[in-house]
Amino acid sequence: MDAMMSLIEAASSTVAKQCEVITRMTHALATQGALSASQTNDLLDIQKTISETIESQASTIQRLAESRAASKCDFGRAMPVTTFPRFSRLPPEIRKSVWEMTLPDPRVFVPYENDQDQIALRQAYKPPAVRAACKEAWLVTEEKGRFAFGYKHTRTHGFWFNPSRDIVFVRHDEMSDDVEEAIKSARTQNVATEWCEFASEDSCFSMMVWARELPDCLKLIVTTLPQLRVHIETIYHAQLFKLLDRDYVILDNDDDGYDVEDEDDDDDDNNDGDGYDGYDDNDYWEDEDGGLRRVTWARLKKRLEKIQSRRLQSQDRRLVFEGMELLVNKQK
Repeated sequence: MDAMMSLIEAASSTVAKQCEVITRMTHALATQGALSASQTNDLLDIQKTISETIESQASTIQRLAESRAASKCDFGRAMPVTTFPRFSRLPPEIRKSVWEMTLPDPRVFVPYENDQDQIALRQAYKPPAVRAACKEAWLVTEEKGRFAFGYKHTRTHGFWFNPSRDIVFVRHDEMSDDVEEAIKSARTQNVATEWCEFASEDSCFSMMVWARELPDCLKLIVTTLPQLRVHIETIYHAQLFKLLDRDYVILDNDDDGYDVEDEDDDDDDNNDGDGYDGYDDNDYWEDEDGGLRRVTWARLKKRLEKIQSRRLQSQDRRLVFEGMELLVNKQK
């Protein structure tokens, strides 16, 4: 930019010098009587034309400098980080992808039925701020999300919910028919429930059947809760974090028929060639009273997949299983 300004100053200086030279020459010739009046006028016209040409060139350079300063941050003034003046020139599919990336990360919805027999959430989320950006952004939020958990399962007094990304956490012993209907109306694809709902093969299968009765459910999430069990109405903020394959899930289980350990298990398919199959002897144990079972998430997930494969028909919708740790803040 400094070089551009120097060029403009040089052009302006040239204009001034040429005007001065031509003026002196015209005056000298006029006083010597070497030129007629018409010749003098012609010379003055030439002087004017030269001046206008050089000034036009200087103006062009000035406009070029301003244009570059507006389009490049390294030319001239810095652009605010919140502006994107040429965004509208991008292809529509790229603009749509940008708007989609502004949508909220997965959130945890904890619905329950309050004292007025209405569906409520332990934590209320605001609609995405991008809805107010422009019509194009608003249309993306309408396509990817919907207002759910409202009055009588309608949009009225509802909350913006992304069925493919957001997670609904439920406890079966605290869930009413209305809550279940609200989950269905929201077209929920990701449902989370506690590990204690998977204490036996029969209970695992029952959870799969229940999840498949939700028309849009694709993922069943098994959660561990490192904190003490709290009543759902005392929760005002919940977060879920993925379990690693080697993270443990604790099961309080006396059902010997629930073969978590898989006596017929063949882990060769998990062996990566170094002799380690993904499990070790501590993946499964019982306390002195035989009351606790501890398994890694990788082994429990494999067992759930086997139950699903064995007990569901081949044409039935298959669920994806995921293990997550649930962290909650209790209401004060």
